[in-house]
Amino acid sequence: MLSPGEYSTKNTGESLKRFGPFTLDIKGGRLLRAGTRVRIQPQPLRVLALLAGHPGDLVTRQQIRRAIWGDDVHVDFEQALNYAIRQVRHALQDTAPAPKYIETVPKLGYRFVADVDECDAPGPDTRTSVSRSESALPPAESPDALERNPELAPTPPELLPVLPGAAQTGARRRWIAAGAALFCVIAFGWVLSARFASRRASLPISIAVLPIVNLTGDTETDTLADGMTEELIAQLSMLSGDLMRVTARTSAMYYKGRPATARSIATELHVSYVIESSVRKDSKNLRLTSQLIRGSDEGHVWTYVTVTNPDNVYRAQRDIAARVIQRLCGDRALSLGAEKRALPLPVAADHYLRGEHFLWLRTRHSLLSALEEFKTATATDPSFARAYADEAIAYGLLGQYGWIQPAKAALEAKAAVARALSLDDSLPDGYAARAFCHWFYDWNWKDAEQDFQHAIRLDPSNSNALQWYSLFLATRQDPQGARYWMDRALAVDPKSQILRTNRGWIEFLAGNAPEAARRMEKVLQEDPGFLSARRKLWMVYSFEHRDKEAFDQLRYLFPYTVPPEDQQSILHALSVHGYRAAMQCWLDARDGVAFGNAVGRAEIAVLSGNPDRALAFLAEGLRTHDGWMVFARVDPILQQLNRFPQYQQITTRVSGRSN
Repeated sequence: MLSPGEYSTKNTGESLKRFGPFTLDIKGGRLLRAGTRVRIQPQPLRVLALLAGHPGDLVTRQQIRRAIWGDDVHVDFEQALNYAIRQVRHALQDTAPAPKYIETVPKLGYRFVADVDECDAPGPDTRTSVSRSESALPPAESPDALERNPELAPTPPELLPVLPGAAQTGARRRWIAAGAALFCVIAFGWVLSARFASRRASLPISIAVLPIVNLTGDTETDTLADGMTEELIAQLSMLSGDLMRVTARTSAMYYKGRPATARSIATELHVSYVIESSVRKDSKNLRLTSQLIRGSDEGHVWTYVTVTNPDNVYRAQRDIAARVIQRLCGDRALSLGAEKRALPLPVAADHYLRGEHFLWLRTRHSLLSALEEFKTATATDPSFARAYADEAIAYGLLGQYGWIQPAKAALEAKAAVARALSLDDSLPDGYAARAFCHWFYDWNWKDAEQDFQHAIRLDPSNSNALQWYSLFLATRQDPQGARYWMDRALAVDPKSQILRTNRGWIEFLAGNAPEAARRMEKVLQEDPGFLSARRKLWMVYSFEHRDKEAFDQLRYLFPYTVPPEDQQSILHALSVHGYRAAMQCWLDARDGVAFGNAVGRAEIAVLSGNPDRALAFLAEGLRTHDGWMVFARVDPILQQLNRFPQYQQITTRVSGRSN
């Protein structure tokens, strides 16, 4: 981030800057794309020059104001800056949701995220071109996007401020123009005030559902309480759509049994409200008490008590969610179609809630238990669409982790998700699960992207869809899009160790190994036993030739990947012959089955200096349709095979691309 005094355009100077296909000629006041001039107004051009002059740095809105408008220019700055950013994005064919050049840092400012190089003078071609109709907007600038991103909204030209620092001869003209425009500004003032009030009202409300406290003394009810917590989160997400950002279960459950105030939790999770709930037995029924608390001052906004039969807790959670949304969103929540979903049979709902509890634990035993609960739920109530959708997710994860045969996982997951969407074609988890199958198991890139995007439109707080879509974009060689959507997932689930690990993994896949290591090391500082971070950090250290640190990570993985009798042989090879020999010994000891997938085996073969074996593993992965092959093209370790035509042919067939 720039310091307060570094908001000038000194770094933009008179140099030429190149990023992507664009050349920014600051002295000539023009933007070129492949030598052809792109039409852009002077003020947005200066904003672009300022941001491109500080690549990677956060430039705050106030710093932009001082550098571009000056403190003595009295205009509607927020509106003017939003207009300028919109024009810059239009010229660069950039979008706010998946930025390639200009990243919005909410409530703070902007960051230029592309690499910028100094370059020689551009050619003499000064033709002006606009790649789209001047009246056309990028896809993200739909009415919905305008509501979520105020900077995308147009500003009337008459409200744009005059640039400070122009030639002295223009000063008098500016004062005359300012006087003439004063009346217009006053006349438009009340309109703009109403417009901004409406915008503020439309901003998403943020809320976290804390773990429901079990006061029954019954350990069996504890599992049910966790499932009820997950269900309340899911109902809030589905019923509220884009009116509310709901923190995901992983981050909510972080606070189970931890003493913390509502204010501190709201601060840590970046939410405005928290819901605290408890369950106790009242005769043969359950008594649920829920409180909606404002995070800023811990004020009690709303309290709701309901007594329900244990068989009807699913209905109770939906009722609580609907009342919370109505309280916070008012009339905007009245027409939410998700409320029309039929309630499952009580016994099926009970099994489903228990399955939800197991699904999010993400261990082999818990996923198999979740699968059993979901199957019981659908057997009890064959019309229970959400149980089918979560069954598909459980199958997909079991196959991804190698805990059941991937071919079986894909077959069962597809059948379950097809049943779910045939019963309810508005299920976010259904589309997320189907997108995962399209991507990981079928290598059907087009349909996967469509389903991921549709799942996120239906539920912007769906952390599964957000994370998987991010990884999907990473495998499509779109690191900026991958970063954006993983950051969105982290905004929903900031305590999730797997999301934080995968955020680092995205940096590694994008070629930024130091940043990847930094992020994964931070995860392990907080949770030394998190094996996914250790496995991926091993990849990073190995790629950077940090052999000792890489092997230190393997020590944690050995109990899960190497028979005890082979561990000593590997340690001996390391001490006598070095890291490459240890990798060769590991490969031989395991007969190439490390991590249970073709990409993992090929990585070890590359690190042991055996490119031929690596290519053979990848060829086998192509033949068996190994899901992890989607990462073969972007894995930095495997990219060392780029000189082999066979590698290029294999990855081209997986990715469906010819370039």
